[in-house]
Amino acid sequence: MTMRTVAIIQARMQSRRLPGKVLMPIAGKPLLQFLVERLRQARSLDGIVVATGDVPANRPILELASTLGVPSVVGSEDDVLGRYLKAARQVRAEVIVRVTADNALTDPEVLDMLVKERAAHGADLAVACDLIDGAGSEVTTLDALRRAEQAATTPAHREHVTLVMKEHPQQFRIVTWKAPTPTPPAACSVTVDTPADLAKVRALCAGNESECLRWRGSDIVRRLEAVQRAVEVLAPLEQSGWGGDSAMSLEAAERLVQLKLARDGSSLVLTGSPDGEGAAILRLLSFDSEIYGWPMAELVAFTDPSDEILDEVIAEARRRGISHLHYRVPTEDVIHRRQAQRRGFQVMTTFLGLRWAVSVHAVAPAHDDVLVTSARPQDAPMLDTITAEAFAAGTRFHADPNLPVEGTRRLHLRWIANCLNGSAADVVRVARAAGRPVGYVTMRREDALSEALGCEIGSIGLLAVARGWRGRGIGTVLLGTAKRWAIERGLAQLEVGTEATNIAALTLYEANGFQRVQAKYSLHLTLRLAADRSTVMPVRELEQSPHALIGSRISLRPLTEADVTVRYLGWLNDATVTRYLEVGKRPMTLDDIRAYLERFRESTTHRIFAIVENATCRHIGNVTLNNINRQTGTADTGLMIGEKDCWGKGYATEAWSLLCAYAFSRLELRQIIAGAVVDNLPSIKTLEKLGFQPEMRQSRLVGGAVWETVRFSLRQERFQPVSVADGVGV
Repeated sequence: MTMRTVAIIQARMQSRRLPGKVLMPIAGKPLLQFLVERLRQARSLDGIVVATGDVPANRPILELASTLGVPSVVGSEDDVLGRYLKAARQVRAEVIVRVTADNALTDPEVLDMLVKERAAHGADLAVACDLIDGAGSEVTTLDALRRAEQAATTPAHREHVTLVMKEHPQQFRIVTWKAPTPTPPAACSVTVDTPADLAKVRALCAGNESECLRWRGSDIVRRLEAVQRAVEVLAPLEQSGWGGDSAMSLEAAERLVQLKLARDGSSLVLTGSPDGEGAAILRLLSFDSEIYGWPMAELVAFTDPSDEILDEVIAEARRRGISHLHYRVPTEDVIHRRQAQRRGFQVMTTFLGLRWAVSVHAVAPAHDDVLVTSARPQDAPMLDTITAEAFAAGTRFHADPNLPVEGTRRLHLRWIANCLNGSAADVVRVARAAGRPVGYVTMRREDALSEALGCEIGSIGLLAVARGWRGRGIGTVLLGTAKRWAIERGLAQLEVGTEATNIAALTLYEANGFQRVQAKYSLHLTLRLAADRSTVMPVRELEQSPHALIGSRISLRPLTEADVTVRYLGWLNDATVTRYLEVGKRPMTLDDIRAYLERFRESTTHRIFAIVENATCRHIGNVTLNNINRQTGTADTGLMIGEKDCWGKGYATEAWSLLCAYAFSRLELRQIIAGAVVDNLPSIKTLEKLGFQPEMRQSRLVGGAVWETVRFSLRQERFQPVSVADGVGV
């Protein structure tokens, strides 16, 4: 009969070297959650339980365990052995897998092997050897734990659960399982015990969030081996500097290379020699690749790469199927710029790096009309709109004719979304006027750079101000907020980057004490054009994302409860606005709108989008996609422009164009149906402009009156997308 096997995770908040580490984020998740998700991949477990200490500080652990659906047990804070026994009895465990919460990368395959080995030998304890420190676990039994408790004589025996067994091998049968691939001596631990350990594991996982949950011990070893090879190649090089920063020592550069290689999943260093010839790596750009749907990478050169090194990097990129290669060269380095251009690289933009030496005397300016607060989930739609208009031109992505504009728009929208979910920023601050967002700034501590330089470095990732609020001091207020954050975090430097053509941003930064520290050309090399340059692979469907569909003058985003306002209610109770709409009873209430919205939230076949004017960030109307049938490839649509000053500007044309493009390209529908009252000539002209064709006239009874309507249909092959509507709209 199979014995009930349970993994017991020992976790507490009051770690001596790194308090609260079990809730600190790794790959965008609290460490404990990351560990639980890895353990759930083990085949031999009948359950997982969290065992924590009986002090108030551990309450967040219990709350997280409850959120994850994992049972928890509270026992003695100091008597961990007693805590294990209590947990084992409570969950009726006969075989116990001991897991410590500081081993986020515990290998579920190793766990399964240890369970199997213990059972095969009838052992009291199964342990692993030749395994990277931090990926292992231990397997024991309830009976062995009881005997260990009876034999425990010191506080250490109570703190370290299996120490008694290891000290008395004559009383406990111990089996050692040897990992098939020994850990190289150069590989280091991935146990999280100190701030440096946490930075290392974060760096190892950053940029690989979807893969690191599935890593096994051999995967981690291979990545650490690549880091070691990078160090071996770079060590003999005499010239110092990372990215042309002469203030960085070669030793610091080497540490940074380790972290960047581990973080970004780069290929190993391709070449380098003791005579100062140079070195370079090929860094895979997973974020860019996902956004555009094409494999993209960056060439990173250390010291002065020779022609042979560049040729080898480019050849490696071709072998890997890379489509686009990015390379930054200091503007004063004419030789290497020309060297790159001879190989087909083209200069796209000039990137400027600026730095502020943190001063505790800096004062954040105030603004009478603006309040700066932390970002809230309901801010996401408005921040999307601000992002879309603020980053609509001028970047190296926009400058490259081989990169679709829609992909570039999506890149910045994903960036702000990642900042809001904590994976691309530590903090997002929002400037609000009249209760609505008019700008934002994102900040983060640069873990790799801080680790390399031995001091605290922070950066501003995005700073944007709504179009109607520019030139009114909002940017200065947001920069002041970033400075105050840097002071509170104890940072030594705060960095930011922008394009040389962005005069407004440069003026803002320099007026606020930021100094230029580097200037580089951004060069692109297209190795392989995508099969269809007119389209972009969707990252994920809109119903799984808060982001907008961005048009030239308006955007579409999912309608949220934050949009349920008195102004919206006014549209529905205005007979002029709803002249051609079926709105049901009148007057309507805000609760009626919320109930209407709730039906869309619960539906899998209906979508409703807010129409937002890009220039003013105003919610001006809605457009719907109803009765979505993936099997037949059909749906129907309706639209309302509620703001009367937006009538006749072609906004309806652009809104329907964006919606149809989404329906045909992402939902892969084949036909869309729309209806219009026969005397609603603006709507009829809009539909015809987009390629809709009339099918039939219908008589319908609406509110006691007979409506004569025309049914239109649009097949995918007849769709004529419009980016800037200049015709008639509603």
